[in-house]
Amino acid sequence: MLQHYGFPTPLLDWTYSPYIAAYFAYRDVNDLKPESKYVKIYIFDYIQWSVAYTQYPDIKQQTNTTHISIIRPYAMFNERIIPQKSVLTLSTVDDMESHISLLATSSKKDFLYTVLLPVSEKPVVMRELHLMGIDEMTLFPSIDGICRAQKNLFFSQPIVQYT
Repeated sequence: MLQHYGFPTPLLDWTYSPYIAAYFAYRDVNDLKPESKYVKIYIFDYIQWSVAYTQYPDIKQQTNTTHISIIRPYAMFNERIIPQKSVLTLSTVDDMESHISLLATSSKKDFLYTVLLPVSEKPVVMRELHLMGIDEMTLFPSIDGICRAQKNLFFSQPIVQYT
C-alpha cells in the first residue's frame, strides 16, 4: 500500500493486460504540453526470465548484489490488484531496463521489449479504453479513483468524438 501512495519500494508494478499498460502509459501525459511525442510500454518476458534466473520472493534470500524476482501478490487487503491485473517485480536494481538489457546480451535471450505509441493518439485511445471499462474508477476502486475520474471528466482536454 505504501507504494501506491508514492513511498519508494523495491517493487515495480506490471500488468498482464496490454490495454491496462496503454492506460497507464497515457494516464499522466499533459494534454496541453506533452514532454514527448511518444509513450513507451515495456513488455517483460517474465516466464523466460523466471526460467533463466532464480526467483527470490524475499529480498533477504537473494545471494547476488543484483537481482529481479517476479511476485504474484494476493489480492487480500489491496483492492487494486485484480482490476489492474497486477504482477510485481522485486528488485535490488535501480535501472532495471539497463540491467535486463545487459543480461539479455550476455545470455543471448530477449527479456524486455518496448512499444512506442504516439501521444497524439491519447484522446482516441483513452476513449476506447473507457468504453472497454478501463478507467480511473475501475482501476482504482476507491475515493482516489472516483475523484481523479471526475477531475478528468470536467477539467481535461475534450475527448475526440467519432463522426
